[in-house]
Amino acid sequence: MVNITGRIEEDKMKQQDKYQILEKKFGKSGAKPVWIGTKGEKVVHWRRIEPTVAKGFEDVDIRYLVDKNTMGSKELAFMRTVFGPHSGAHVKHVHGNAEEVEYVIKGRAFAGVGNMEYEVGPGDVIFVPKGIPHWFRNPFEEKVEIVCVYSAPSLKESEYKIVP
Repeated sequence: MVNITGRIEEDKMKQQDKYQILEKKFGKSGAKPVWIGTKGEKVVHWRRIEPTVAKGFEDVDIRYLVDKNTMGSKELAFMRTVFGPHSGAHVKHVHGNAEEVEYVIKGRAFAGVGNMEYEVGPGDVIFVPKGIPHWFRNPFEEKVEIVCVYSAPSLKESEYKIVP
């Protein structure tokens, strides 16, 4: 008979040991992602990913957790984004070659899609079809944290373009 609880605890201990080894090797933040596994699977803590600097982001910490560059993705990009209070914004733009989904984890903000703008908060999901203008802004006092995914492996391949 297999003791499932014991096996789960053993797996947790092995994972903790891996993270302790990785932290000694790479530090707690600012390091490149760590590849673990033999079949392309990878594990990394978001703090190990450097923030992205790109046109159209104002007071925003955006980290491409999964994309062509960080994890070798061929199909999608997955980001964690934090918008600063009172000023965090991603200007109006389109992705000509990608659909996008945004999920609000915490805070309130305004998300624009097409010709409409909506107040969004924790638990809200925004879907943006290919080529539709969209934006995100935080005029409120608290930070806003969201995660996003789009159906292209990099910002460049999504055909990102700022629009008026």
